[in-house]
Amino acid sequence: FCLKKTQEAFEHVKVLIKNFDYLPVAQARDALKTSASIAAKAGDISLAMDCCERLEDLDDGTEEADLIRGSVYLEANDIGMAMKYFSKVSAETDYSPQTVSRIGVICYEAGLLLLAYQMLKEAIKPYEEVGLEDCPPQTIAFLTGACRNLGNRDEYLYYLKHAVRIAPLDTASVLGDYFPPGTEVRDYWEIEQKRKDEK
Repeated sequence: FCLKKTQEAFEHVKVLIKNFDYLPVAQARDALKTSASIAAKAGDISLAMDCCERLEDLDDGTEEADLIRGSVYLEANDIGMAMKYFSKVSAETDYSPQTVSRIGVICYEAGLLLLAYQMLKEAIKPYEEVGLEDCPPQTIAFLTGACRNLGNRDEYLYYLKHAVRIAPLDTASVLGDYFPPGTEVRDYWEIEQKRKDEK
C-alpha cells in the first residue's frame, strides 16, 4: 500500500479479513484501520464499512470507527457523509483538541487543505496559550504543512520554527519532500527563512 500498489494490497486485505479471527485484539484493531483505508482506495466501500463495523465491535464504542468511516467517505469523494461522521465524533468528544486534530490530519491527507488548516488551527489553540509546549506532534507538523501548502508564508515560518523543535519526526514526514534529501530537520527553518529573504 505504501508503495502505491493498491490492488496488490487489496488482495492481502481480502485474505486478512477471512482470517481476521486469528489476530490478537491489538493487531486486529490496527489491521482493521489499515484494511478500511486500502479497501476504500480500491473502491470497495462495502468492505471498508465492514472493517469499521468490526472495529466498533472490538472497541465497544463508535469514536474510532466513526473517524475511519469519515475517512472512507472522503476517499469515496462523499464529503457530506464524511463531515456527518466527523461532526458526530467531535460532538461526542466535546470537541476535544485531540479529536479535532485527528480530523484535521485526515482532511490534510485527503487533500482538503483549507478544512485541515481550520481544524488544526482550532486544535492548537489551547497549546498556543502556553507557548506551544506539550503540543501533540502531529497537530503542529500537519498545521505547518497546511500553512505551507496554502501559501500562508508568515504563519508557515512561525509554526515551522516550533515544529522542528517539538515534532522533528512528524515534521520530516510531512515536509521532507520539500527539502533536498538528507537535510536535517533542525535546518528546515533556516533554509525556509533564506528562501523568504531571497524573494
